[in-house]
Amino acid sequence: MNDLRWPVWDAGTYYCFWYMSFHPKFSSLYGGVAVHGPKQLPGMFTSYWCVTETIYEGPEFYGKGFGAEGSKGGANGAPAFQRPNSWYRMVMRTFPPTKGADKKTLVGWWIKDVEKNRWHTHSILSIPEAVTGFQANSGFVEALAPESTPRAFERRLGYCRLNGKWYDSPLSANDERKFKLINDSTVVRFNRTVPDGGAKKEQTFFPTKQSPAPALDKLLIDQATAYRFGNQVTVEWRIPSNSSPQLGYKLEVFDNANAEGLALVTWEDAAPHILTKRLDTKSPAKSVKLTVTDIFDQQTTKIIPVNETTIPLTPKIETTTRAGLEYQYYENLTKNAWKTLPDFSIQKPVKEGHLKTLDDTIKEDRNTEYGICFKGYLRVPSDGLYTLSLGTSDGNRLFLDGTLIAENNGIHSTSPKLHSLKLRQGLRPFELEYFKGRDSGNSKQSTTAKIAASWEGPGFEMRKLTTQDFRCEERPNSPAVFLKLQNPSSPEKVKDNLVKLQIEIESRGQSAQKLQLFGGKVLLKTKLAADFDEEGHSEINILLPEGQNQLWARLWFNEGNSIDSLNELSVSARNRISEPWDFNRMLKGDFPLAVRGDVNSVAFRGEGYGFVHQTITGDFTLTGRIASMPLTSKENGLWTSNWLGLSVLAKHPNPKVRLTDKGPYNSEISLFLTAEGKMKGGKDFPDLAGTNKSIASFEGEHRWLRLVRRGRRYQSFTSADGNHWHLADERFSSKASKEVYAGVCFRSGPNKSRSLFEGYVDHLKIEANASPEKREKTNKE
Repeated sequence: MNDLRWPVWDAGTYYCFWYMSFHPKFSSLYGGVAVHGPKQLPGMFTSYWCVTETIYEGPEFYGKGFGAEGSKGGANGAPAFQRPNSWYRMVMRTFPPTKGADKKTLVGWWIKDVEKNRWHTHSILSIPEAVTGFQANSGFVEALAPESTPRAFERRLGYCRLNGKWYDSPLSANDERKFKLINDSTVVRFNRTVPDGGAKKEQTFFPTKQSPAPALDKLLIDQATAYRFGNQVTVEWRIPSNSSPQLGYKLEVFDNANAEGLALVTWEDAAPHILTKRLDTKSPAKSVKLTVTDIFDQQTTKIIPVNETTIPLTPKIETTTRAGLEYQYYENLTKNAWKTLPDFSIQKPVKEGHLKTLDDTIKEDRNTEYGICFKGYLRVPSDGLYTLSLGTSDGNRLFLDGTLIAENNGIHSTSPKLHSLKLRQGLRPFELEYFKGRDSGNSKQSTTAKIAASWEGPGFEMRKLTTQDFRCEERPNSPAVFLKLQNPSSPEKVKDNLVKLQIEIESRGQSAQKLQLFGGKVLLKTKLAADFDEEGHSEINILLPEGQNQLWARLWFNEGNSIDSLNELSVSARNRISEPWDFNRMLKGDFPLAVRGDVNSVAFRGEGYGFVHQTITGDFTLTGRIASMPLTSKENGLWTSNWLGLSVLAKHPNPKVRLTDKGPYNSEISLFLTAEGKMKGGKDFPDLAGTNKSIASFEGEHRWLRLVRRGRRYQSFTSADGNHWHLADERFSSKASKEVYAGVCFRSGPNKSRSLFEGYVDHLKIEANASPEKREKTNKE
């Protein structure tokens, strides 16, 4: 932790003050503040070189996926609380989740506006490894504007903590000309008053005067209440903004007023953002002991009396319904940006129909300036106390039984808010208004779901709201869609991952336009009306990612109407690779990824990085043809930097170093076709702003690829017909690795595309010591 201040927002500088690896050694991150002049709020971001999952993001911060310089996760924002010449306390720490923590760690970043005495949460991210902290920290100042730009920042109160003990963390630098101690040596100031270059190699330390340990803010609990209905209890509390932030909490519920003896139930969670919790008990609760732990591991406890409550009476709904919700979809057709929820009553819907649950995929290729009104019924299983978690980006307004329950208007991230509910069993009228405004640079990169809704209630813990939780009016004239699995080895199971689906449509007098097949919220395939026979039947052969797949369909009809399928198939699939090929996932993370291969062909579908390969000794020639691979289109929304092709990776001489330890982007040579339609090679130098591909493009119309090794020399070729070859790239390895991995590479950036990327390579062949065929001369030759 440390305090930082910028005297002015200069013309353009990245001030990196987080630059560290995790301990035990796993991956690394960096982060800081990027300044872009006095008229623009600085960006405040982190970039991780491991995959991250967003647990919570502050209202002005957005979780992200693949980004610059090969980063695979993080969070960005440009918060309005930033001001020049003001001190900000930066705190970052790791901590284990309470549940499911075996191979995960949470990483939190908190910021205190010292002048206004107010704390803000930047982000809480989950990384896929159990770590205990960080290995040191460093930073840098990087020019985003001309080198002559004056640059300055100030730092004070630098501390770190190990095994519960605080230590000084003084700033050191390799160019002492730009640093000096000020304010009676309590502050160190960076000021670029001399040209860059000529830096010393030795580190100069600038220790500031400060106490042996930091003065920590007190942990305060405000507005703590609890109430019960039968053997259910809800507890709510608040942590004021001037308090040290919450890291986790513990609830102990008792059957007496003094919170003594054996607790009826105990609940503990490492959740900085959870301030409401409902629990089931064995008998009526009389008191609750709430213990809150802050980000510095300080604790405070509060005994809360439990008051009895009642559930309001509501009329019983009797109507013919079906699962799901009705919707109306709107687009902003004016030049004035939506910054708050529009009045949908005076808007004309562009699309309408039926959805199986709260879902924004009906927007199709539109990512901004749209709104959706969801209507139907919430199916309440029993009388009782419920907690609803609702987050949207951007604003929302929720009505239950015609009463406004929640409103979170304006422009913000999907950071969820919790709402305590007292509900009667049955169907409760439900209406959610939601809009997505214009993207900023940060929100555009966001990989967090734009609508996130979960709830907990009697007998069940917090879970996502699903189709089974909603009902809507039955529309007898609407068409119907039904899915059937054609080749199961047992009900809803397949032998591998190639699935044949039967699609049946009852048009009921409506004019069908197209059908979209989804896996979860990701588009898998689109079928046009012409693909169906006269009875409304069609077959789809599709490669499914390994694991469990939730398959459903959406039918578009009558120019702007849609209806989701009557059923959903839960299909378990497994990958299949034949000898002599091996398969590795090269990126750590729980991504959907399918691979299916035989002796001379391989097919992929999914996200992440897949590598099908053989281990080869000595010289060889690897040949293959990209038989099919979709390019980016309006319908599929593919990330342009997805690719499919051939790659060679050196095998490390140490047998303990695995193929996956090296990473997929350090190939000896690669050649691949991108979804943009360009043929590219591997990156030309280590830091290429995260593209991981060559600057040069090769024959984009060719689909035959070839990689050749001759000692330390590697060449790549393209061909239109598999007979006449054109040299694409040539590289020399600094070390002659005896063995290499050679095969087919597939990359699809997680959460970057509207649909799952796919591709098929055939005519695969590896020939040891084969001479390359005579190539065609290029124009340059």
